[in-house]
Amino acid sequence: DENSGGWFSWIWGWSREDKDEQKQEVKTSSLMTSEEKAKLYAAIGYSETAVDPTLPKSYEAMKLSVNLKSMSASIRENNQTPELLKFSLNELSTIFTQRPGAQAIRFETKITSLEVTGMTQENCTPCLLSSRTVYSDNSTSLLSIMFETNPLDEGADQRLRIESQPLEIIYDARTINSLVDFFRPPNDVHLEQLTSATLMKLEEFREKTSTGLLYIIETQKVLDLKINLMASYIIVPQKGFYDCTSSLLLLDLGSLKMKSKSRSDISGLKVGQSSIEDIMSRAYDSFDIQLTSIQLLYSKHDENWQEARKLKYSSQHILQPLDVKVEFGRAMVVTDARMPKFKLSGQLPLLSVQISDQKLKSILELIDSIPKAESSPATSSPPKITEVRLLKIISLILIGKISFYIYQMSRMQWRSSIYFVLIKLCRLTVNSETPVLQLEVVGLGTELKLRTFDMTASAFLHEICLLCPEYMDDNDKPVYLVTTLDNVEDDLLTLEYVKADINGPELKTAYQNVLQKIKVNFSSLDVHLHTETLLNAVNYLNSLLPKQETKVVEEPVHEKTEDKKDVLKKLTSKKSKNEDVIDLNIWADLSCLRVFIREKKHRIAEIHIEGLDSQVIMRKTATEITAKLKNIVIVDSDEMALYNKALYITGKEVFNFKIISYVNATDGIAYTNMDVVDNRVYLTVGCIQVVFVNKFFSSILAFINNFQAAKEALTEATVQAAEKAATGVKELAERSSRLALDINIKAPVVIIPQSAISANVLVADLGLITVKNRFFIAKTNTRYNLPPVLDSMTVKLSELKLYRSCYEQNSLQTEVELLQPLNLEVAVERNLAAAWYNEVPDIEISGRLKPMNLILSQEDITTILRTLNENIGESSGASPPSQELKDTTSRSDIRSVTLVTSAVVELHSPVKIKTTLKLDFRFDSLTLVLYNSNSKQGTNLDQRDDLLKLAEFKLLLMSAAVKMLSDGSMNASVKLADCTLDDERQAIHKATPRSVMVEMKHGFEKKVMMDISYKQGRDGTVLDVIVQEIYLCASMEFLLTVADIFLKANAESFCASENSHQIYKATPLQPVSMMEMNIIVKNPEIVFVAELTRSDAPALVVTAQCEVFIKNSPERYSMTAAVKEVQVKACPFLPEKRKGNVTTVLQPCDFFFEMKRSGNNPQSADLMIKSLTVKVSPIIINTVITITSALYRTAETTEEEISQTPPGLWNMKDLKDLKLWFLEESNESEDTSPITELVPTGQLLKMSIESVVLTLEAGVGHRTVPMLLAKSSFLGEVKNWSTLINLHSQLELEVHYFNEMFGVWEPLLEPLEIEKTDLFKPWILEIKMKKKAKKALVESDAEEENYKIPEYKTVISVSSKDQLNITLSKCGLQMLSNLGTAFAEAASQTSDIFKKDQAPFVLINSLGLAITVLPSDSFSVLDVEFGAKIFDLKDGGSLNMEYVRSKSESEQFTAMTTLSSKRFYIQICPHNHSTVEKIPLTKVGRCIYKVRHEESGVERSIVCQIDTVEGSKMITIRSPIQIRNHFSIPFTIFDEGRCLGTASPENEFNIPLSSYRSVLSLLPIADENGVDGEYDMCEGITFDEIMKNVDSLLQRKCQSVMSTNHSLIVNIVTVKDTLTSSLCSDDEWDFSYVVHLWPSVLLHNLLPYHITYSVEGNGNKYHTLHDGCSAQIHNAVLDQTRLDLELLNYLDQNWKSEYHIKSNLPDISFTTFYCITELDKTELDIAVHVTYTTGQMVIAIHSPYWMVNKTGRMLQYKADGIHRKHPPDCKKPLLFSFQPKNFLQNNKVQLMVTDSELSDQFSLDTVGSHGSVKCKSHKKDYQVGVTINNSSFNITRIVTFTPFFMISNRSKYTLEVAEEGKEKWIPIVLQQFSTSQFSHCELSSEHIRERKYLGVMLDSIWNNVNAESILDKLANVLAHISVEFTST
Repeated sequence: DENSGGWFSWIWGWSREDKDEQKQEVKTSSLMTSEEKAKLYAAIGYSETAVDPTLPKSYEAMKLSVNLKSMSASIRENNQTPELLKFSLNELSTIFTQRPGAQAIRFETKITSLEVTGMTQENCTPCLLSSRTVYSDNSTSLLSIMFETNPLDEGADQRLRIESQPLEIIYDARTINSLVDFFRPPNDVHLEQLTSATLMKLEEFREKTSTGLLYIIETQKVLDLKINLMASYIIVPQKGFYDCTSSLLLLDLGSLKMKSKSRSDISGLKVGQSSIEDIMSRAYDSFDIQLTSIQLLYSKHDENWQEARKLKYSSQHILQPLDVKVEFGRAMVVTDARMPKFKLSGQLPLLSVQISDQKLKSILELIDSIPKAESSPATSSPPKITEVRLLKIISLILIGKISFYIYQMSRMQWRSSIYFVLIKLCRLTVNSETPVLQLEVVGLGTELKLRTFDMTASAFLHEICLLCPEYMDDNDKPVYLVTTLDNVEDDLLTLEYVKADINGPELKTAYQNVLQKIKVNFSSLDVHLHTETLLNAVNYLNSLLPKQETKVVEEPVHEKTEDKKDVLKKLTSKKSKNEDVIDLNIWADLSCLRVFIREKKHRIAEIHIEGLDSQVIMRKTATEITAKLKNIVIVDSDEMALYNKALYITGKEVFNFKIISYVNATDGIAYTNMDVVDNRVYLTVGCIQVVFVNKFFSSILAFINNFQAAKEALTEATVQAAEKAATGVKELAERSSRLALDINIKAPVVIIPQSAISANVLVADLGLITVKNRFFIAKTNTRYNLPPVLDSMTVKLSELKLYRSCYEQNSLQTEVELLQPLNLEVAVERNLAAAWYNEVPDIEISGRLKPMNLILSQEDITTILRTLNENIGESSGASPPSQELKDTTSRSDIRSVTLVTSAVVELHSPVKIKTTLKLDFRFDSLTLVLYNSNSKQGTNLDQRDDLLKLAEFKLLLMSAAVKMLSDGSMNASVKLADCTLDDERQAIHKATPRSVMVEMKHGFEKKVMMDISYKQGRDGTVLDVIVQEIYLCASMEFLLTVADIFLKANAESFCASENSHQIYKATPLQPVSMMEMNIIVKNPEIVFVAELTRSDAPALVVTAQCEVFIKNSPERYSMTAAVKEVQVKACPFLPEKRKGNVTTVLQPCDFFFEMKRSGNNPQSADLMIKSLTVKVSPIIINTVITITSALYRTAETTEEEISQTPPGLWNMKDLKDLKLWFLEESNESEDTSPITELVPTGQLLKMSIESVVLTLEAGVGHRTVPMLLAKSSFLGEVKNWSTLINLHSQLELEVHYFNEMFGVWEPLLEPLEIEKTDLFKPWILEIKMKKKAKKALVESDAEEENYKIPEYKTVISVSSKDQLNITLSKCGLQMLSNLGTAFAEAASQTSDIFKKDQAPFVLINSLGLAITVLPSDSFSVLDVEFGAKIFDLKDGGSLNMEYVRSKSESEQFTAMTTLSSKRFYIQICPHNHSTVEKIPLTKVGRCIYKVRHEESGVERSIVCQIDTVEGSKMITIRSPIQIRNHFSIPFTIFDEGRCLGTASPENEFNIPLSSYRSVLSLLPIADENGVDGEYDMCEGITFDEIMKNVDSLLQRKCQSVMSTNHSLIVNIVTVKDTLTSSLCSDDEWDFSYVVHLWPSVLLHNLLPYHITYSVEGNGNKYHTLHDGCSAQIHNAVLDQTRLDLELLNYLDQNWKSEYHIKSNLPDISFTTFYCITELDKTELDIAVHVTYTTGQMVIAIHSPYWMVNKTGRMLQYKADGIHRKHPPDCKKPLLFSFQPKNFLQNNKVQLMVTDSELSDQFSLDTVGSHGSVKCKSHKKDYQVGVTINNSSFNITRIVTFTPFFMISNRSKYTLEVAEEGKEKWIPIVLQQFSTSQFSHCELSSEHIRERKYLGVMLDSIWNNVNAESILDKLANVLAHISVEFTST
């Protein structure tokens, strides 16, 4: 049976209980124990404290009444000082009554008034607390309390009534501050004693309350409670003193009503009927608590706060009247663990706060104005400690009390809710408050359950919204910044908290070892970031915050020194027994968050975040944080956007993040264990796709930039934080925390569209990124307290890809690979002890990039460039923040940075320089493959066509190293081993399998192609670049094709982006401190080639050495450039073909250029060229032209380029609209501003070229010979070139031409004699150029006003003081003519002749025996050992000699041009013969010399033959007999059976010296095909025969081996050699002879058709002779041999004839060819032209006339007895001849066109004429144009028939023409001719003339001009015509 003592049992519990127990113990203790007694009493229902039943209940046994009239107490420091505080109480009355019959007592007390006054100030005593001011009525009591037990009405066991009237409380600052001082404890009080005393009292109290508690539980009483406390209020006045003029802050505490609820519902409960849960829920004592009208007001001195206090709402209200309802329940049964002992539930219907900016400022000012209590001065440090102890004591007491009450309330339940919270922040405008920000919270609630071993709490929030009523959105609703309006079902925020006792029994099972668990659930929230609203709100909130002056309090820093052992031992933690217990576990779950970014006009973006789960687990040893995110999407709000998602997830989970932080893991000895770390991070990121549309991102950036000012405030805060943090830097720096990483990122896919509206995209798939690290201790020789630890991190990037694609239907359709999958590995080493350990760099990064392959076509480059132009270059158009704002930010940023750095730097004293960063990267190779554009677009985007492959560019083994030091200096170097560029075009036939454009020169593969080093230090920067051994094949055609791809792509992208083009201002460069740049290019080889298809294509090879040195500083600038050994050679393209085919175009020469400027002095420059020796020939010109023509090639017209005809092409246009330059009127007002005055700058440039020697060579036939030799030197200087230019120069000139006949140079421009000497000087030309101010002409001239006079004029004068002497000879004129022809030909056609670089003198030994040569001192012999004077030359050997190199080029030039025989000679001595006297090598020709054989004494002649071959003198030493073979087959020459050699066709063969007087025999050699069969040797020819038969014919036969009838006939003709001089006597023995070998007959085919011939008796063996070719007939005998001829395929038939070879035929005769068909026999007369020479007969078969039909009609020709038809489809000419009998008469022919009549007769012999022939018919008249030309071989006339009128279309369009009145339109395709079918000839001749003229004119106009500019040209012509008219 339970018996509770009720609520107030403790009042008498202590006194009465003790006494009763003592009395009873005496009586009963002897009889029975207390346990037995308790059982007995319980059984009989007896109670020892029972009521005396005899007394009536109303009987009052005792009544006590006390009355206190007044009482006062005061506080003062001592007797002399005034009172600090006076406390006075009036009318306190108390009545106490006892009724024993009902066991009842009654207690009543009343206080009528209470007053507290403060310190007197200014003759006025303030009232701090008073009851009188409110209610002056005396009848009412301030406070009345009535307590009664067992009242008479028996309505309850206990009754309590409390009522009070309001109190007015006024804050008086001075009184309060004085009180604080009064109660401040003296310094010498021993607080330890106080502390222990307090604790003892606490223990007693706990014991007593525990015993009291046991009794309280026994009996249960009913309490009737009613409390009514009326509202008191607190007034806080301005300046802390209340008077009627001060503003004040008023807090109304509200009225409290508390009432017990009736227990009537308990009586309805019956056992068995009510469920246990129902009984439990009702078994509570319940009370209602109401708190009404809590309010906060701010009132100015002129406002009535008493009235405002009574109102629900007024302008003075900050917190509107607030009502709170609370229900409190106490369990009747306390032992049931299922029932909470206490239940609390509260409700707050509305919480509304409204405050304006002005009001807030006023309140803050008010609080600031109140004087504060002075804090006690800190004398020393011990008092601080006592204060700390005092705090500890107080906290201990509080903890004790709280724990006691928690123990009391070991089971408690609390529930509260606020329905609506409204907070308004307003702006004061014209006496009314307009809300700026309004926060609304709906449904805020909490719930708390306390149990013995645990505590559970939960809170929820249903809705929240933050709005700005000043702004309206699109739907005219206020703008919401934060809202949950669409969140209907769930609570926005739910929070659960569970705390378990570590000693609880169910810690492991029910709570999984978790002591504290927090679970937060966030359902869905919308955040609207509205630019204007946010800016407004930020500015408003900034204005609310008061400006505070920050004061930095400096604290003394006490440094501690620690020993190494102490460092490691320190904080070595003990193992905790509860290691597996989790201290705190937090779960947070965010379901959905949406962020909308927008401006007033439009929406910018939306961000959706879904499923963010995070968890924190805190243990003693470690803290673990994990976070997971399911989805994130960023959406472009532009409805028109093609790409509406800017960021989205393609996988299941975005990222999974985990960090474990270990507590004190690396402390103590564990610091050296590298497997132990402080923190461990795991991160896995799924596949994120980002669509980068710059317009969208820049709009977001623009949005962020609007909040620049807010950022500034943040920076300042950061600065202060950094200052504080800096103090801790030093301690942290010594120990380095270790963070282990394990990061796996399935890297994002970045999609970059070409533009916001284009479907073309570039996609960068970043593959997979992994980051892992490990730690190790640095190897070091020095001992440190702590070992230095390094962190080695490995970053791997695998499968990085780049491709181009097309974005359709929200997905990527195809892939065109641009970058093949790539792997990259980077190692990063961090020095964790960088603060004190400097032996290794702070950060060292090294990486290796595997081969990287890029593939780009023109479309790809276009897309990339267009992407850069359109997407990247396109911003949102949002206005950037104003300039001022930018400036301030930049300043504050700088300030903040410097502050932070200085704060940190101050701590570290200056140390030695260390390496902060070291980078080392290696690239295996980078390959770029270029593809041509695909004309068949759109077929398959994802396939590359190998046929379109163009080039491959490769960088091999590139390495880069960078080193940065702590003093800001930096060293960097980049090395490139090799770089190659290959031509990969398959369609083009190449000379070699691999066509290399750029590579390292062969043989230098071990060197590095490019080495760049860069140093930056305090003194400035130095850049060194070395490029060496590079081979560059500059094939212009290929390089242009490659460049064209980029240019076309650029042009396309530029055209597309022209609209959205923005102009960026260039930022001014910073001034340079000191910069040095050195560039060296060693041994480059540049080959210019026009076409790569041929291995022998002409090429120019340039080699040189280049050095450029630049030094630049603010004081001075100097640049030196030297190009040494520049050499240009012309040769075949491939090196293999070059041997012997090299022409030196430019001999090695040096250029030197220097430029200086110091301080403000002007620039001065020097250009010096030592000597230029240039050789120019047609092939060189042609090579240059071919190479340069590739630069300006005309684009081939493709089908696509045939443009659509523009509308209105033929419409008349106004000339004004065409804006032709020559019709524009000069606009006077255009440039009214005066020209700025030009001032001499003092610049100076000196130029000097010591000598230029130019040799012009030209081809004559198939040889190249020097033509012109010019020598020149140049000296000049230019001043003030940028303003008033002043040039003064002089040019020396000498010109010679080459006389090939004599092989000498003759002057063309004569040098001038120097008077009174034998010397000559060159002709001098002076050139001056000066720009000077122009004096005004005649001021008053009226006409002058209309013309603008330039204020400066440039004067150029060319003059020479010397006379100009030009010598022209026949040879000179011939040379100039040859030169012109050759260069003209070279410019128009491709030439292939390569001239070898020949020595000027080449000596060839053709004597048949060795000779010794001794050249004179003026020669230097090439390619022999140095110092040799005498040279042995074998038979057939050659000796190359040149002029001795003199010191100056001019001496060399003089030597070449004068060539005196006294200086240039040789001496020779044949083997075993006497020496020949000096042979001069000056003149061309042949000389004969005598030598004597030493053994036999026989005298012999030798010939020195000097020829000029291609400008070189070829000196041949030979015997007097030379054989020239004119046969097409070679002959072997025999001397009595001994073979002497072979005379090859058309070459010279010199008979050896020992055999020239012997008998010589000839043997023909059969050619490869054995065509001529084998022959025997002919009879011998004696020297005697040769001498006697000069200029007459000797004939020899070589009999055929196969048949006796055939023999090869050799006609031998001897000619006496022409000698220039002979030093011998005149007998024949000493003459030189040339023996010519001729075939007897030469047959020419001069017909445009093939013929075959056969020699009679040759067994029908036919030989075909092509048109224009000739054949030798070796076995023809005059007057015996007959030829069978056949003309093939003439008019689709073959024609046969016979021809007899006879002597004495006329020049022209005819032979008749017959064509025999089934129908008839047709004849054809063909002419034969015969020429007889000594030794040969030439037969030329030809036709006198070739008729060419270009009319497209059938033509017929008629003459005497001849009628020929000429069909229109006959492509080749018709062979026409008059009858042989009439051939030499004046013959004429008539023409017939199709169905016309015969025309008038006209002649075919008027060569070079053209006219028209008219043929009349019944339908129309035909007019035919006739042109007669001579053939190249002069014996045939070519007659061409064409329509007389022709139209040429050279426009870009296909035109159609029709004749007047005809309906048939004839199309004319572009670039073609059309024959206007013989327009009507009824026109008069004048008309025809006119029409023809206009036709010619149009033809000239339309030549190579776009159709669009035809009108311009016409207008141009018209303008010229009009000009001519006006001028005439």
